[in-house]
Amino acid sequence: MPVTDGFELDYDEAWASGSVLLGVGDDLSAQGRAGLLLGSGAYGGAPLSAAAERFTARFGHTLRGLGEEVVTAGENIRASVTASRETDLLAPTLFPSTAPAYAL
Repeated sequence: MPVTDGFELDYDEAWASGSVLLGVGDDLSAQGRAGLLLGSGAYGGAPLSAAAERFTARFGHTLRGLGEEVVTAGENIRASVTASRETDLLAPTLFPSTAPAYAL
């Protein structure tokens, strides 16, 4: 009986989910660095152009921050998978009374 009795984790599936989040986070950050609002000078006046530039700067900042958060979530998922694998591998030696007979 494993230490995580009643709880199973598909390591490959969880690792893949973390990897997807890393890719999405990188894409969000890249979009935040890209030219989001090109040609704002043609918007028909300085006040509107300035407002568009401020919006673009804030939106880009938000996308970059969101990208960083998503990357962190992906890294955390992958770190949890690694820790769970290690725990499951070490459990029979740390808790021999809970190990199945074939694991000893």
